Amino acid sequence: MFDELKFVGNRKQLFHVREVQLVEGKSNNVRVIEVNNNSGLYFEVNVDRGFDIPILRYNGVNIGYLAACDNSSPKYFDDNGLGFVKNFTVGFLTTCGLKSIGSPSTFNNKEYGLHGTYSNTPADHYYYNFQEDEKGSFVELNASVYDAALFEDKLKLERKIKCYYKSNRIIIDDTVTNESFNDAMHNILYHMNMGYPLLSPDSKMYLNSDKVTPRTKRAEDLIDVYNIIEEPQNVSEETCYYHQLHKTKNNKAVVGVFNPKLKMGVAIIIDCENLDNFVEWKSMQKRDYVLGLEPSNNLIDGLNDLKEKDLLKYLKPGEKVKYHLEVQIIEDYSEFETIFNQE
Repeated sequence: MFDELKFVGNRKQLFHVREVQLVEGKSNNVRVIEVNNNSGLYFEVNVDRGFDIPILRYNGVNIGYLAACDNSSPKYFDDNGLGFVKNFTVGFLTTCGLKSIGSPSTFNNKEYGLHGTYSNTPADHYYYNFQEDEKGSFVELNASVYDAALFEDKLKLERKIKCYYKSNRIIIDDTVTNESFNDAMHNILYHMNMGYPLLSPDSKMYLNSDKVTPRTKRAEDLIDVYNIIEEPQNVSEETCYYHQLHKTKNNKAVVGVFNPKLKMGVAIIIDCENLDNFVEWKSMQKRDYVLGLEPSNNLIDGLNDLKEKDLLKYLKPGEKVKYHLEVQIIEDYSEFETIFNQE
């Protein structure tokens, strides 16, 4: 990009990044950072909701799923039971945790709502800057998000979102630190959601799994179509599956969706070192038509279930854990095959 600066008066002609404040409905006063890198890639980062990515588009085509409540402010959050869904934007990325993920629980005399509180927590110390390296120009967005309270565990997530000029890839690096002086429970899930028009009955789902386990009786009944994207239906229950993803030699896994009619797809490249679980969430209901491809560090049936299975995870005082994900927009099926079939 540096060579092109001689043609422009403002960098935003080439690489458009700006912070805006939304004003409509439940989105009023929500701050987002818009990124348009001159490749056709456009995404928004929500400063007030965990530095997550509610909107992702490519060449004007929507990729994620936006719930009826829209990009709702955290002030509408209800952390009781299933109240999470009342302002669950869904979006392309909603991060869940940092203590509890999945089903609501009463654990050690404390109530934990669906998917925890992280995604309704505003970011601290957020900023973005433009940099250069051997690969070219890029913007890096940085923030810290705290899941901490008086007399409770104190966890901090530091997020870096990196996007190169004219690239079709978004790189996400998270570091979670236990800033308390006692062991802290830590669970995290990256709720990454595909929506229409990328997601349609024309779409092909790619999950290279060594094992697939249905989470519910309904999911078990429909296991033969766990990887089929169907027409929108009059159904009232989602289906959910646990996957043991096939890993490459460098301990990565790739999942994704490709729509041959649009000649476009999305590949999610997962570093499995610490994201050693994967959840598929599939809803084919009319208006609630969404596919969640969800890397995680644990199962999602509640904290008591994890305790019974001896799967609870903790960070020691001062301990850090790192997570790495990449989102790649695919324009050609052969490109998708190359990424998906890497060893």
